[in-house]
Amino acid sequence: MKINKKMNRAEELRKNLELNKQNFLKKEKENFLTARKRVEMKRQQKDKISESINKKMDEAEERYKAHLHSIKDRARNQITKTHEIAFITMLETQTKKVMMDG
Repeated sequence: MKINKKMNRAEELRKNLELNKQNFLKKEKENFLTARKRVEMKRQQKDKISESINKKMDEAEERYKAHLHSIKDRARNQITKTHEIAFITMLETQTKKVMMDG
């Protein structure tokens, strides 16, 4: 009887140890999966932020190009006006010469 009690007690201790080991491994696995999810969420957040920054940079570049284009157009218009004024001045000068000669 005493041997049976000891054997039963030893079996019970083995089962408890095995159960504790399984519970520990289960908890570790859950912690690992939680950490993996957290890392994945952070990676997704970083990707989203990076995408947002790239979009803003692209938009800023487009605005900058449009601004440069408008500056070029104004400069082109100023050059055209300058040529027109020079042409009108030349015509007026020629008209005055013709009127004086004539």
